[in-house]
Amino acid sequence: MKKIVSAAALAALTLSAFAADLKVSQDIKFQPKIASFTIPNEGDTKQTWFSIPSSLKDTVAVTLTEGPVEAYLKTDVATDKIAVNAAYAKIGVGAANFWAFYNDARYSNRVTTDQNDLSFIESNYTAPGSILFMGKLGVNNKATFVADSKGTFSALKGVGVDVDAHGLLQGSKKPAFVLDYTLSDVLPGKLLFKFVAKYNGGTTAAKAASTSWSIVTLSDNTSVKTGQTYYNLNGTAATVTGGKVAAGDYMLKTETAATAASTDSGWEKVPAAFTYQVSYSQDDLGNIDLIANVDRDKVASFAGFYNTAKVIEALNATVGFTYGFNNVDEDNKVTNMAADLRARYAINEALAAGIYMNWTSTKTGDADAQGLVSTVLNANYKVNGTFKAFVEAGLNFLTNSDARKVGGTQLAAQFGGIITPSKGATITTGVQLGVTGIGVEDAYKSAKTTNIAIPLSLHVKL
Repeated sequence: MKKIVSAAALAALTLSAFAADLKVSQDIKFQPKIASFTIPNEGDTKQTWFSIPSSLKDTVAVTLTEGPVEAYLKTDVATDKIAVNAAYAKIGVGAANFWAFYNDARYSNRVTTDQNDLSFIESNYTAPGSILFMGKLGVNNKATFVADSKGTFSALKGVGVDVDAHGLLQGSKKPAFVLDYTLSDVLPGKLLFKFVAKYNGGTTAAKAASTSWSIVTLSDNTSVKTGQTYYNLNGTAATVTGGKVAAGDYMLKTETAATAASTDSGWEKVPAAFTYQVSYSQDDLGNIDLIANVDRDKVASFAGFYNTAKVIEALNATVGFTYGFNNVDEDNKVTNMAADLRARYAINEALAAGIYMNWTSTKTGDADAQGLVSTVLNANYKVNGTFKAFVEAGLNFLTNSDARKVGGTQLAAQFGGIITPSKGATITTGVQLGVTGIGVEDAYKSAKTTNIAIPLSLHVKL
């Protein structure tokens, strides 16, 4: 949960820099769409021009360093408040570091060199057609699995999601105590031990059932979530096909069920979740990361990743496997597995190509396992110091044949360019294509759409 602080608090932190080394950075990103076109399998094409987002993303980070002591604060900035996005205090004692931690920092190499503001990987940008590809390493937290003709469901429940993010607990950022120790002069390489204890206790107040109404405009076919009901503006129920409603204007009814007050469950004397990590890095061998996350006695995930590092100079590649389980609901136990492959090869100083793959499988209770394979291919060509061209293609493939008949296969592609007029500033644009519902049975063909978009991203990072 984000905590709100005043601008005066940030000013006070900045003033303390007189006694320490100060580093301040700011990151502003604005992403309008110049044009978008939705072409349904049935019906008329919908056009949208100059879709401007309601806000821009603006973060400010301040780092203070004094010898082995470091303090960090990262904020999301709005007009009337500053919301803390991340913070930590680090105390170095020899080869050990003690951390008071509120962050989502990761350690494993995710091969992100060529991922730009419009990339289909690891960004908040959604490909045309509301297509989402992979997130970070481990279980794909963007995966949505088709259940049947009634709609879609996401059964991840945080098992193994963000497996390499020490400050996250089932997708939510939590305060944590971190201790790491590095052995750098005993072996040919460096051996890192890391222990993390994350907050996972407290109580939750009871909440009454609630109902809210809003007018929404959908630019793409959109999945209907639990508790949501869409109505046409004339009051009739909207048509739901394959778990989605078509683009258009609707009245949205959102119902939230009542929840009872809850107390700390499970290990009442140990209100924490734990992460254990062992990593070894050596230039001629690569990097090996082994991670275990334990959340009480019923939720856990385990992962191992290998990165080539400097073994092959032109190649940066990571492979890994994740296994997790969530047994909180005894009648609907969840098991997740995931495999990752990411590789970037620098063909020469100007041209590079990459492949990014994730397989995620989830099984809930006695239901059949649902699997999703997400693949993205990209190539980047640096024309000069100011302009880089890129091309990218992605595929989402459901491994369950019955689910694939309902949800189909998703395909997206884009080409574009990145202009860097000066250091820290980029302008990224291109043309994007997204196709959903490929290969669905005739009964669900109305959910098949083709989407074209011309996005724009203005990004300043200083």
